[in-house]
Amino acid sequence: FYWELREEIYKYFKKNNIDYYPTKMYMILFWIVLIISFTFQLMQYWYKSYFLAFLTGLTYLILGGYGHQFIHNPGEFGKYRYVCLDWIGLYSYTYMVDHIAVHHIYTNTIPDNHFDGTDPFLYVNPFIPRNLFRKMFNWIL
Repeated sequence: FYWELREEIYKYFKKNNIDYYPTKMYMILFWIVLIISFTFQLMQYWYKSYFLAFLTGLTYLILGGYGHQFIHNPGEFGKYRYVCLDWIGLYSYTYMVDHIAVHHIYTNTIPDNHFDGTDPFLYVNPFIPRNLFRKMFNWIL
């Protein structure tokens, strides 16, 4: 099913002249974030600053998002996933198998390991009762 869906999406993009690959601006921002991340990490090594550690962590969050996107297009952009995910401490191969083979097949169901991964910030399990705050918080997200 996954490969068939992927092929149909590719045909739709091609038919409607939608670019299948990241835009030039997307890749420019990727390189900017990557350079900032490396710079913060080097500065953190020299200055031993908690503030720089916090800033490095923020850039790691963004690199994790880029790595997630690069996992979805391994042919063209697979090489970038290593610098995004492996550098920040995630093993890109395991993430790829885990994310695509489990999360995309069982999205937001009990077998999905992302199902409980967002707790306690975001509950995706429809069977958990929620108080008013949770209902509003989940609706915003």
